[in-house]
Amino acid sequence: MRQSLKKAQEWAQEVWSKSVKNWKTRNQDYNYKRLLARPGVEKSIKTFRVVRDGIFLDVGCGEGSETRHIRDFLVRQGYTGTFYCFDQQKELIQIAQATSEETSPPITLVFDYGRTGELVEKYDLQGKVDRAFSTFLLQDMPDVERYFETMSLCLKKSGGAIFLLVDPYFGKAMLEKGVLKVNRKLQSELWRWAAEYPIVEEGGKTFYAPYFHRELEDYLKLLYQHFSDVTLFDLRPSNEVIEMSKRDKISPFYDHPGNVYYPEILEIPSSLFLLVTK
Repeated sequence: MRQSLKKAQEWAQEVWSKSVKNWKTRNQDYNYKRLLARPGVEKSIKTFRVVRDGIFLDVGCGEGSETRHIRDFLVRQGYTGTFYCFDQQKELIQIAQATSEETSPPITLVFDYGRTGELVEKYDLQGKVDRAFSTFLLQDMPDVERYFETMSLCLKKSGGAIFLLVDPYFGKAMLEKGVLKVNRKLQSELWRWAAEYPIVEEGGKTFYAPYFHRELEDYLKLLYQHFSDVTLFDLRPSNEVIEMSKRDKISPFYDHPGNVYYPEILEIPSSLFLLVTK
């Protein structure tokens, strides 16, 4: 298993290394998060109690755009404290660190890059985190069980985490549609299958991210091993978002050349929230 995991990690890093430039200039992903994912994150945060002088953690923060949105929403809800933000892509963390703050908000951001376990140790976060977040990270990871274990170790007793990922139902639909580049050499009991997953962009600029498919039952089995309570809900666009996107041609919620998500993205859940407590 160790050898297959190493190969999977190397493959995932190779896929991401080819996509970092496109990721930095992407457009559709921002639309999706603005219209669908961010409202879901805000809904999720409201299910937890407000924490003052807390410690918060975002793993897989990228260039920090979603972290800053989460931070700003937490502040509006009355949260204060320190927000640690980690990613393995050095280029993206450098962008996050270079983005200046116009004010000094009640929640301080600390960006760093490297392996999650090493950074958790560096900042002495075990048993100290009140809220943890990851946005579209889980499906990118070959060893998601180790990640859940790390998050569980970081959280305080009764601490909570919000995980947002590609809905397995949607991933399977894209497989059946034939738009994923399946890597049949990568096999392990840690995932069902691995593939390059399209990040749709207009004008022929679609690129790919690593994707390790697990069924919902696989995630739930692992979650209940490390957390005491699990709540989930899925996301699909409202009729209002669909009509607006069709009218204003907002990808990925309208039919344009290269939009392999269409029409499934209107008809079935494309994202899934997993809310857990320690």
